[in-house]
Amino acid sequence: MRKMANKNNINNILLEVGTEPLPAGFIYSAIKQLKKNAQELLKAYNITYGEIETHDTYRRLTIYIKNVDDLQQAKEVEIRGPSKEIAYDDNNKPTRALLGFLNKTGIKQIDILIKKTSQGDYVFGVKKEQASKVSDILPNFIKELIASINCDKNMRWNKGYSFIRPIRWIMVLWKQKPLVFELAGLKTSNVTYGHQILSPKAHKVKNEKDYFSYLKRNYVELDFHSRKQKIEKAVTSLAAKYKGELAHDVDLLDELTNLCECPGFIAGSFNKKYLSIPGEVLITSMKKGQKLFAVKDKSSKVMPVFLAVIDNKVSREVAKNICENYEKVLEAKLKDAEFFLSRDTREPLAKKVDKLKNIIFQKDLGSMYDKTERLINISDFIARHLGLDKNKTDKVRRCAYLVKADLVTDMVREFPALQGIIGSRYALKFKEEPLVSEGILEHYQPKSQDDNIPGSITGSIVSLADKLDNITAYFSVGLLPSGSYDPYALRRSALGVVRIILNKKMSISMNLLIDKSISLISVNNRTKAFELKAKIIDFLNLRLRQLLSQDEIESELIESVIMANCDNYVDIVERINQLKKIRQSKDFFECSKIVERTSNILKNVSRDLPSVSRKLFKEDLEKQLWDIFEKSNKDILALINKKKYIQATEKYVSAFSQPVHVFFEKIMVNVDNIKIRNNRLSLMKNINQLYAANIADLSRISINQN
Repeated sequence: MRKMANKNNINNILLEVGTEPLPAGFIYSAIKQLKKNAQELLKAYNITYGEIETHDTYRRLTIYIKNVDDLQQAKEVEIRGPSKEIAYDDNNKPTRALLGFLNKTGIKQIDILIKKTSQGDYVFGVKKEQASKVSDILPNFIKELIASINCDKNMRWNKGYSFIRPIRWIMVLWKQKPLVFELAGLKTSNVTYGHQILSPKAHKVKNEKDYFSYLKRNYVELDFHSRKQKIEKAVTSLAAKYKGELAHDVDLLDELTNLCECPGFIAGSFNKKYLSIPGEVLITSMKKGQKLFAVKDKSSKVMPVFLAVIDNKVSREVAKNICENYEKVLEAKLKDAEFFLSRDTREPLAKKVDKLKNIIFQKDLGSMYDKTERLINISDFIARHLGLDKNKTDKVRRCAYLVKADLVTDMVREFPALQGIIGSRYALKFKEEPLVSEGILEHYQPKSQDDNIPGSITGSIVSLADKLDNITAYFSVGLLPSGSYDPYALRRSALGVVRIILNKKMSISMNLLIDKSISLISVNNRTKAFELKAKIIDFLNLRLRQLLSQDEIESELIESVIMANCDNYVDIVERINQLKKIRQSKDFFECSKIVERTSNILKNVSRDLPSVSRKLFKEDLEKQLWDIFEKSNKDILALINKKKYIQATEKYVSAFSQPVHVFFEKIMVNVDNIKIRNNRLSLMKNINQLYAANIADLSRISINQN
């Protein structure tokens, strides 16, 4: 219920919720909820408004709703009264029941109408609810809005009030004046505060313009994107002063943007002797705990420099003291890293694999060693089905064997984000093949929808095996994602499976691959294994649909191909791409009509049909159509096997277009004689499945012939 903004309108709501420091990782979610929930509540309250702005720092959440109407929109409510039978007597005069209903609701008799319902005919009337002043509604609206912001770890204080962190002040302006009410043990007001160190005094806000300008003057950069841009520009410039380049880290940049209102910047250094430590370890040591940016030289090697972002503007003397504290803490961390590195490399990575028996993968699914054995089996299966030679297959197996070994290292225990990276480093140190090391490094990819997929064949195969095993294993013990709850990131794993297969053009049967994965998990019986497989296929196919839909491929066409008997994702994409080329052609239209007509006649056939028998043909048209099928079947299947789907479509149309339509016009399929009926249905099924099961079920497509 939005309307055009009026520049002179002062009917604005400005709300600022001041809090104790919010967790940086939740601020984005909080501000997103604030805007979305405000829109939903405004709609529920029938309040018309113009635009909504939201702003945030770690100490405040702000929403600015512009051009709000003084009154709610009038709401009409349909009310059901007595049944027609009770509402009127035999002379069609209102009974006491109807008059009582009218008196109670205030509805006039002239405004009522009779409607049919599943329980019979009933009297209905429309009542207009009186519109309230928005100023009367606002206290409840704001209370509901604040309470609607939810975090898994909300805190409770002031007689159990729940919010992300304790609320310290609530500023509300309506029509540029304070709106006063009580919430969470606090009285709302028109008071805000500047930066907690640089300008902590209270300020009475006069209007919206005063609010934004006051915060700006008092060291609060309210806009997230402005703060982020300022930080990125400053640290990039600082890195250049050291003749280096910023080691960009989007997550760290976002976190630091959420941890300050007035960013200040400090540069420090560490002892060059620590440059012998792998660069990834140096960067992680700086990031973890201290949230420091690293600097790289032109050859991408880490320099002995760090950059810090603080929420303050400080003198050189204070900055020097802060920098010394950073350096002391970092020195201790790098000493630890040096020690971990020394202890981890006393033995080769391969010697650590046996220790995986002491790490639980999941309580019902065994150890990480058990998982490693499954990965070797699945990876070997994929390599062989892709036709890799023995040398590459051996490297794939070796990679799968070593891929989880770094989980038992001191370095990964201290810095879990380095798993895979450390394994790759240690593998190279102990002379493992480059393809093995690359595979260990890449096998966690893609970690997100936007992340790169593995570049090497070893990384691609082992990553695919790892993700498929995760899905199979967790599904087998009932740990499926539900709603937004996906603690094991199985949706991300499924998307990774699909992306790797399509990007690397891995022509492999998903049925066989899933069967292999299930065979390595303990499943009680064949029925459960069948159900498990069906769930996994549906789960993966949903991600396939989502991925293909992003490429603006028609959803009906995607569905028609996926629902054919094809379990090869690369082939599915090939079919879709070929059919797209003839989507508007006469052949495609005719093919769709054949598949649709033969599908329709088979819709209510739930039983298996017997094979077609020539002895049961009673009409020449039946014999002719079956002769055409037998003559064309092999040629069409040969084209399908060569993946010539356009030519197969043309051949199918040429063979069946006229004969099938003539058959339906002249022959009654559903005759009383069950043997003849089933024989004719079986004939239709053979013609239908020749295309629908081998290329695409075009009965699912809406056809418009120009």
